[in-house]
Amino acid sequence: MILDVEKRKQIGLVEMEGIPQIANITWSPDGETVAFSGLKNGQSDLYTYNLSSKKLVQLMDDYYSDVQPSFSRDGRYLVFSTDRLALQANNRSVDIPMNLAIFDLQQNTFKNLNVFPGANNLNPHFSANGSMVYFLSNSDGFRNLYRVKLESEQVDRLTDFFTGISGITEYSPAMSISAQDEIVYSFFKNKEYSVYRADASAFEPVPVDNQSVDFNAAMLFPDEDRGVDVVNNNLRNFNAYSRISSSQINDTPYRPQFKLDYLANTGMGMAVGNRYGAGMAGGVFGTFSDILGYNQISGALNVNGEIYDFGGQVAYINQQNRWNWGFAASHIPFRYGFTEFNVQDLGLGDELVENTYLMRQFQTQLEGFVAYPFNRQHRFEVGAAYARYGFRAEHWRFGRYTGTADRRALSTEDAIRLGLGNLEAFTMPQVTAGFIGDNAVFGIAAPLQGYRYRMTVGQSFGEYNFQVYNFDYRRYERLKPVTLAARVYSYMRVGEGEDRFQGLYIGYPFLMRGFERIQDLSGKVTFGDLVGSRMAVANFEVRLPFTGPEGLALFKSGLLWSDLNLFFDAGLAWSRGNTIRWSKTDADRVLVDNPNGESFYEYDAQVRAPLYSVGVSMRINLFGAMILEPYYAIPLVGSRSQFGHFGLNFAPGW
Repeated sequence: MILDVEKRKQIGLVEMEGIPQIANITWSPDGETVAFSGLKNGQSDLYTYNLSSKKLVQLMDDYYSDVQPSFSRDGRYLVFSTDRLALQANNRSVDIPMNLAIFDLQQNTFKNLNVFPGANNLNPHFSANGSMVYFLSNSDGFRNLYRVKLESEQVDRLTDFFTGISGITEYSPAMSISAQDEIVYSFFKNKEYSVYRADASAFEPVPVDNQSVDFNAAMLFPDEDRGVDVVNNNLRNFNAYSRISSSQINDTPYRPQFKLDYLANTGMGMAVGNRYGAGMAGGVFGTFSDILGYNQISGALNVNGEIYDFGGQVAYINQQNRWNWGFAASHIPFRYGFTEFNVQDLGLGDELVENTYLMRQFQTQLEGFVAYPFNRQHRFEVGAAYARYGFRAEHWRFGRYTGTADRRALSTEDAIRLGLGNLEAFTMPQVTAGFIGDNAVFGIAAPLQGYRYRMTVGQSFGEYNFQVYNFDYRRYERLKPVTLAARVYSYMRVGEGEDRFQGLYIGYPFLMRGFERIQDLSGKVTFGDLVGSRMAVANFEVRLPFTGPEGLALFKSGLLWSDLNLFFDAGLAWSRGNTIRWSKTDADRVLVDNPNGESFYEYDAQVRAPLYSVGVSMRINLFGAMILEPYYAIPLVGSRSQFGHFGLNFAPGW
């Protein structure tokens, strides 16, 4: 990837075909070529790539390791670190040290620099005039900066640091030099890394023997001298011992053994003492995989109410090849219902009775899927499923005066007579295809930068033939210290049988906040306005990392991680045959009769209009186990019983 540093903009992206991993990228002085070390088939070799001609050249092709190349100022030579001398000398140590070498790009030849044999000589750079090479070496047991004069191979030590110049690991680049011989290096001191800059002339060179190596300072001595140092002697003579023969090695086929990767709850709760009896809610989610990550099993189990409300899913995915595939089995209950009042006799005389009709739709499904990732951000997937849909309806009665209560299951005939719909079970095959992308960078409790999208289409067959369209696009723009986040989400069933299923509900707080309490709103909004076979939601947020890591959050905190959000939500739910308007007016009111024969006006249920809300929320990351979002939402409805209300969302930011 090529970036314009001043504009902070990506201007190029090149894939090095056949080289799965590259490192130590360095520009040629003319800016036309880059050199790098590429790891291919387990060996690290040097490559060059010309940005104009798009020509990739492999400079070496052997079992030696060649890393950390750097151009001379005239662009003719590369200096790099390699293990050639160690391997060619039949090194006996368990450590394979790196020596320095220079490659002539015009002649396609190279020569080794024989300095500090047995030491790790890393991170080399040519001086501005090309007469010397600066490098890092642990020849004295530490890791200091040296320079070697190419003509005489005279070596000077430029630093004498106790902790040494180093990166995160021994082979991490820790030093660089400019065209004017300005040197920057990483120095570890007082438990932290600092970057220093100095002119090459500011160092005081001390001539040293280029063949002298002393690792005593790097050895950890035992508290007491116990005689022969068996461990270190064996490590220094590791390659002197004979190896076992290939006949003693048995090939064992790899078989995945699943281990738990992740286990978490999805929240839990319990309710007792109400007229509907006791109930509980909760869930658990876990993933298992083998050591290579080729095979993964994930499962979830949830309950929300009674034994009928148990739901779960188990899925398997194979990621061994570019084509990923898998299958899943699930049983998911959807519960919905409504309440009405009338006068009935429950055995103690006429009284006002609260009648609640509770319906459940059960989806039991087997599915298979195949996915092809184009790269790390985009993939295409197709799937097929066979689902059975079952139903159960119950009638709850509660006397408001006497407290008498009962419940009974409703037959299919009773449900149809009461207008609850057809509860006959049916099966439905279906196929889907989709394109998915995701390069979002997650912050404290929600994404901070990038995008996510999903575009899928599905077709059902059999008794009901309809299409399913799902469009979900999310964009995050980081304008420090805030992020502007926007989402457009739509899910639609279109065709014969689209109304046979439980309606899509837009009032969930992870879709649209502020419409949980319909009773507090005017008659323009009813529960039916939030349900339909088709839905569309749009969200906009201004996100501010509030407390958390230094440099990201407004206030540093190692315990409480949170962000503040200003939000605007909009949503529309509708079904086939509905009339959609920007807003409802008095012209949309119709005259209806209640069961007592009284007439009154209410808004036509066939007329739908978008709903809006605004508010503020705080997302709190509970140690990575759960994200809570308390919020205050204001429905933008002309008449309401209260200005706004508080709510709680149990989900990361979209």
